[in-house]
Amino acid sequence: MKKRWDPVCKIIGWYYTGLIRAFFYCMSDMLSSRVMVFGTYDVFHPGHQYFISEAQKRGEELVVVIARDQTVKKIKPLLRNNELLRKKIVQESFPNATVILGDLVDHMKVVRDHQPSLVCLGYDQIGFSQRLIKDFPDIQIERIEAFHPEKYKSSLVANDDLR
Repeated sequence: MKKRWDPVCKIIGWYYTGLIRAFFYCMSDMLSSRVMVFGTYDVFHPGHQYFISEAQKRGEELVVVIARDQTVKKIKPLLRNNELLRKKIVQESFPNATVILGDLVDHMKVVRDHQPSLVCLGYDQIGFSQRLIKDFPDIQIERIEAFHPEKYKSSLVANDDLR
């Protein structure tokens, strides 16, 4: 004998199933599918580790772009590790990430090639953000807060290593 509440239970079940599906659909929208970060990562320190980890939490796939030696030498007075060693260190620290070298001529080529939905910038990456906003208005840009900048800033860590 069929219970008279069976049809009602089925309807309620379908309703809750729909709610659960909608919830997970919305949650998947909150995560960007591909996140990209940029950096030199010369003296790899806990601040870099924090920055990349925070970016990784914001998406399903992470692309880390390592600045080329030639590019870094134009900006920073001292480069301690070459680009291949810096790439290797980051790749070992984040084995699930895609770690690539930037382009020597066109710094935005990696953005066009990998088409991230989100670019995370460090608290001190200022000039780069203006170019990203101008060239890629559809890409979301988020600045990651600093992790003890008084202690873990590359220039400070490098100076401590020299003493």
